Amino acid sequence: MDAVPYHSLKLFFGGRRNYIQNIVAVLPPNLLYRHGDRSPLSSFPQNSVKEDAWPWGYGQLTKTGIQQAYNLGQWLKDRYKNFLSPSYKPKEIYVQSTDYDRTIMSAEVVLAGLFPPSAEEEWNPDIHWQPIPVHTMPLSEEKSLRLGAIHLSLS
Repeated sequence: MDAVPYHSLKLFFGGRRNYIQNIVAVLPPNLLYRHGDRSPLSSFPQNSVKEDAWPWGYGQLTKTGIQQAYNLGQWLKDRYKNFLSPSYKPKEIYVQSTDYDRTIMSAEVVLAGLFPPSAEEEWNPDIHWQPIPVHTMPLSEEKSLRLGAIHLSLS
């Protein structure tokens, strides 16, 4: 059985005195979330709906899944507004994804909602997006995010 694809958004930040008083340390949250809605991984043999019925094929993110990921990014932006800078800072965030198209795309879209480019960060006025790294490793080497494999090994 294949592992369940997940990706994690690890937010690294320090407490800012003007927001947090009398706290010695603030631990950074580690968020783990699943990709957004996707197309089926396959079809039943007698099903008349085949892979080409899905715009990007089987097992890929849908438009609904893309919107869900973007909404999650906006929610995270609001949730952590007192801790994160308003613009992307590599020292504050690290994103790791399993090496599936749908999880990488979900991570990229979450980041688009979390860090829309400011005027000085915008590199193309027609594209309201900025590149932010999403780290992956080959599925054969991935251990930390393959929760399905971990679950199977515990049973």
